[in-house]
Amino acid sequence: MGKRASPYAAANGCAITLTMSTKTAKPKRIASGLRYTPEDLAPRNMVADEAAVDSFLERNKDALNASIEKAHAEFERGTFFTLDQAMADVRAQRQRRRVRKT
Repeated sequence: MGKRASPYAAANGCAITLTMSTKTAKPKRIASGLRYTPEDLAPRNMVADEAAVDSFLERNKDALNASIEKAHAEFERGTFFTLDQAMADVRAQRQRRRVRKT
């Protein structure tokens, strides 16, 4: 591709010429096969992450304990779902959503 004048610039009496590139920039792969090295990524503040998780657990302690107790009770009564039953339920829900979309 060559040079092309901007229609906005031409309409406003400006002389701007844009050069179109024929290549797309791609990140170079490093020897390990990954695009980025761990040093390229922004470091996470593990202390802040851990504090956020601790805060969440503290705020939701009662609800989490109730959920765990309910799960234990269901397990002891034998009223829990097996993995096969849960997956069948997920498939049925997905099918119902697909039918509604059409």
